[in-house]
Amino acid sequence: MRPRISQSFSALAAALLWPGLVCGGVSAQAEPAVLRQRAAPFTVRFDIADLLAERTQQTLPLWLEGVMIQRYPREGELAAHTAVRLHLRKLAGLAPVVELRVGLAAGQGTATAIAWSETGRQIYRSGPFGSEYDATTELLRIPAEGANYIELELPGRGEGLTELFASAMRYTQVLHPVDFAPAPVSDAFENDAASSVAPENDTLLWSRVHAPLDAGPFTLEQGGSGVIEFELLKRPECALITFEMRHSEAGRPPVVSVNGQDLPGATPVLPDLADPAWKLRPAVGSAVSQMVYSGWLRVQQYVPGSVLVKGANTADISLSSSEQAADVRRVEVQLRYRRSSPSNP
Repeated sequence: MRPRISQSFSALAAALLWPGLVCGGVSAQAEPAVLRQRAAPFTVRFDIADLLAERTQQTLPLWLEGVMIQRYPREGELAAHTAVRLHLRKLAGLAPVVELRVGLAAGQGTATAIAWSETGRQIYRSGPFGSEYDATTELLRIPAEGANYIELELPGRGEGLTELFASAMRYTQVLHPVDFAPAPVSDAFENDAASSVAPENDTLLWSRVHAPLDAGPFTLEQGGSGVIEFELLKRPECALITFEMRHSEAGRPPVVSVNGQDLPGATPVLPDLADPAWKLRPAVGSAVSQMVYSGWLRVQQYVPGSVLVKGANTADISLSSSEQAADVRRVEVQLRYRRSSPSNP
């Protein structure tokens, strides 16, 4: 019997012709899926070319009254200082915190963000950020209560700015178990590394020990590795090593070896692909292009207890020989012991 061609075939053909369209759950009786634009009235992703050219921004969220570019030539110098100033609208409780994601090109100097009131009272000032060697995406959460302006200070004429994303954040009541760490601050792109807090001390809960190993950050050079040493009073049943990595290639997870034994590839927790921190690293030579996350990614590595020993242990985090340098921070370990005899490392 000849199969009947239904409307779902046209939906499938549309998906093949338009790669951005995905049709879910298509059946002989289903209507074709419709691609809809999600409204984001409290979020803005600026067009950098229009922004630096001082062209009017067509769409701004409700909490943002306007955007201004100011350039300050420095006397006796060729360089200039550029400020991107966000003028906040006073709407009680609508945006008590503003999240900024700032993308900077490599080698363009460092940037700083500040917030202040109409009377000049400074409410917030970040430390300098930016890298000499790699494109970077910096996440900033800026208190907006009492602030009238948020200003991003850039070196030169702002040519190092590659991304600027701004979103309103508000407080909600969240329940969490008292014995466990509270959930990280909600992130627009589901990235826990954007808001995690490094533990200061070893903690024991039932048969699990959680211990910080290296706060970092430290840099892994191309083809290089970083060795971390730690002591155990007793061999555990298993362990979980967790760390955060920046400039990591999504298709090439780092390799972790413990006491000289290579383990299966580590597992990065990837954020939403709408996150502007995702960058395409062009192909060089015979290599293929790779998606690189220029912010911090959370990475986990399961370690069988048979690999660990009582006494001195080493964990070695390394990159593939073809991967460029990456930064690592907040290396932690969880150790699982038999319930009857937990032990601290």
